[in-house]
Amino acid sequence: MAVGTVAVAAMLSPLNTSMFPVALPDLQREFSTSAGASTWLLTVFALASAVGHPLAGYLADRLGPRRVLLAGLVVTCLSALIAASAATFSLLVALRAVQALGTGTAFPAGIALLRMLDAPHRSDRPLPPAWLGAVAMVANLGAALGPMLGAALLVTVGWRALFLANLPVVMAATPLLLCHFPADRAGMWRDAGSAARGRIVLQRQPFSVSARFAVACTVFFAAFFALPLWLLQSSRLGGVETGAAMAPMVIVSALITPLAARTVSRSGAAATSLVGAGGLCLGMGLLVTMNARTSVVVPVAAMVALGAAHGFNNLGLQAQLTDGASAAQLGTAAGLFQAARFVGAALATGLVGITVATDASTDDWRQLWVAGEILSIALLGWAAMSWKRGRPLRRAVSTRGGIGDEQHL
Repeated sequence: MAVGTVAVAAMLSPLNTSMFPVALPDLQREFSTSAGASTWLLTVFALASAVGHPLAGYLADRLGPRRVLLAGLVVTCLSALIAASAATFSLLVALRAVQALGTGTAFPAGIALLRMLDAPHRSDRPLPPAWLGAVAMVANLGAALGPMLGAALLVTVGWRALFLANLPVVMAATPLLLCHFPADRAGMWRDAGSAARGRIVLQRQPFSVSARFAVACTVFFAAFFALPLWLLQSSRLGGVETGAAMAPMVIVSALITPLAARTVSRSGAAATSLVGAGGLCLGMGLLVTMNARTSVVVPVAAMVALGAAHGFNNLGLQAQLTDGASAAQLGTAAGLFQAARFVGAALATGLVGITVATDASTDDWRQLWVAGEILSIALLGWAAMSWKRGRPLRRAVSTRGGIGDEQHL
């Protein structure tokens, strides 16, 4: 139940990211703004999330994860209530930023809470892959369900209901948090922090893992943003069919998570992220082969490969992060990891804008796919080096029959 509490709370940020794009036309008409101005509701949320996640992680490490997550849920609730009755567009944009700061507490503070619950006296023990998998799967399902939920609420109730949709999640997560997690204790990680001061590699590990995740997200979101445009421009599918065709990318990403968790348990986090990087290479390689006469089966197959790769990368790199970060810095590390997702999405947007013109030709699209393939190959090499570095230590640990040193690969 405690893992479920963190998973439910962690759904808030991806749900609010994916739920609102469908509401932009209605909001544009409601507040008499331009199409470009309406996108600030998405941009501000992304920017505030990129800042808010590492900030929330830092505060969770300093002030305690339970109180930071509780504060985030309160902020999310209040911002949703005020936004649902907002009378001006500028206020709505400001409240979207506040909403991002509130929802951004869930993942970093939640991961720190799970560490406290799992190993209060053994801060070097990695989090169980099944726990990470449950949090990742629910978050991915939130991202996948967002557009459908947003469209349903928009048609039946109106755009204000999209903000109020946060309330049931907050009302479910808050009592569960208070019930299943003990109050924060002052200096709970003081000893762990003192023990970790000399391990320079561990201090660098979160940045390295987050950088790899940013690259993985750049490739994934470049395809996620560009493929609908390609499908529409190729005149193969209409708007509804295009939306349906994109579904495998996010659904597979969520459903593959249990297999990724099993891979982490059996083969290790580094091997899992290696599989994820290989999946990106496969998916982008399929896209490179596309032209004007390509069957729709090819992009759908590429989406399945990219969705599965994202699931493996997400969980494999999360596991490496929690294995390598000390308890004293786990919240901060988890916040940096989530910020990398938004950095990758921003870089993907720029990559699409640089390579694809308004009336893109086949060569324009191929430039984008080739750029994604190059990044995927680089990520595969990076993952291979990480896996290779971990093999000697794993063998040594296996020979000694211990587990303590293995957790910090």
